[in-house]
Amino acid sequence: MNEGVALLIKALLLTVVIEGIVIFILTKSVKWLLFSIPVNGLTNPVLNLCLMLVSIYSGSTILYITVLIFLELAAVAAEAALYRAFSGIRLRSCFLRSIAANGISVVLGFIIMHFMLA
Repeated sequence: MNEGVALLIKALLLTVVIEGIVIFILTKSVKWLLFSIPVNGLTNPVLNLCLMLVSIYSGSTILYITVLIFLELAAVAAEAALYRAFSGIRLRSCFLRSIAANGISVVLGFIIMHFMLA
């Protein structure tokens, strides 16, 4: 399997697990946990593919961080909108859940991937 594809799959699986746990802790709902899987299946591959392309074609750390921040904010917004459509609860609550899940996922993802790649 292509190394880039393997990395995208690892990142997706890691995100699904981490964000699923966070969403479950916040909602105490298996229904929310299960819904978080396709939500992350939509946002995570796009985000990581863009980051991979920036890393390959630019090599600029500043550009990478800028794109990461922009894409994470876009992922938070997209996921919050999907959670809102799914649940019907207030958009603010959906944003808070999405921010918590994505924030924890980014931090733990960087830590875990660092050790996986080391």
